[in-house]
Amino acid sequence: MKDFAQGVFVSTAVFLMLVAFQNCGSSSLPSLSQNSTTPLPAGLKIKYLVGTAVQNADLSTVAGSWQDIPALAVSFTLTSEMTVDVRATGSATVISGTTYLNGHCGFRIVIDGTPLSSSVFGDRVAGVNEDTANNGWWTPWSLERHQDLAAGSHVITLQQTGWVGTDSGCMSSASDQSAAHLTVEAY
Repeated sequence: MKDFAQGVFVSTAVFLMLVAFQNCGSSSLPSLSQNSTTPLPAGLKIKYLVGTAVQNADLSTVAGSWQDIPALAVSFTLTSEMTVDVRATGSATVISGTTYLNGHCGFRIVIDGTPLSSSVFGDRVAGVNEDTANNGWWTPWSLERHQDLAAGSHVITLQQTGWVGTDSGCMSSASDQSAAHLTVEAY
């Protein structure tokens, strides 16, 4: 009897994991009640993969000039209010200025044209160094944010900036090993 009970528990857990990470395959997300035929345990929500995007061109930014990272946009429609999880990763290197050889890069999430964080360095700041024998010159970064969104159409983008008040900046490359990636999920 013990083996049978453990088997049922494992099967149920695997089923719930599959349901919880279901990819709805559409840019329009159904509400949770429309997609569920079996009640879920209290507190468990279905998580939908809304979309992903990958940087497709290099981007250089200096000073405090915020610019969209090329091709990092996910557009979708929610049929009901939901929470979205936004994750982004990438690598950046420095554009050395006249007074600073090293610098800082800022990255921020923008939802429907509105930045969600600081105008100086956004959701994440990364220190980047000049290419010398004493230090590395590519700096990995990552960020995550959770945001409640109303029903309707939405666009999520990612922006990059250089060091405010200097002529130092940042370069992110579209090469496979350093391109920025954006993932949006909703529940």
